[in-house]
Amino acid sequence: PLQFTAEGKAMLFAPNTFDFSCPLRLQYGLDDDVIDWRNGAHIANACTNGDVEVWLNKSGTHSMDDAASLTWLERETQRADAKI
Repeated sequence: PLQFTAEGKAMLFAPNTFDFSCPLRLQYGLDDDVIDWRNGAHIANACTNGDVEVWLNKSGTHSMDDAASLTWLERETQRADAKI
């Protein structure tokens, strides 16, 4: 099992690029105990599109289902929609 995990992590951030033309918004909660917010930085760096933002919610958990996180997600989504 540990070898599988190591191989998966190695493939996750392979030196590939993502080429697309739409805006990309990556949303992470800093209190997420499942997915590290730094993954967003790796993904953003691999994108060839210049319209990429990584949004961090200081109190957000993995599910981001508390009232404050939902309000934050709604506000940031509306802000992104206004730019399109």
